[in-house]
Amino acid sequence: MLKASIKFNLKPKNGIAYLIANGLIAKEPMDLQLKEVVNFLKSTPTLDKTKIGEYLGEDIDFNKQVLYQYVDSFEFQGV
Repeated sequence: MLKASIKFNLKPKNGIAYLIANGLIAKEPMDLQLKEVVNFLKSTPTLDKTKIGEYLGEDIDFNKQVLYQYVDSFEFQGV
């Protein structure tokens, strides 16, 4: 995971591609892949927060779906 986080911090899409290529994130089904990418973004403390924002802000359908699930994964009730 350290290697993936380093790759992500250099170029986010390369970090995600590395995770998928090495079986650390599922290729299919898409719902599982989205969930695992969100989990990687939320649970990897070595990720650069700016790079997370860049990844979530890209105008690519997959990234937008990750953004929606990422935001939905937070609990805002009672805040």
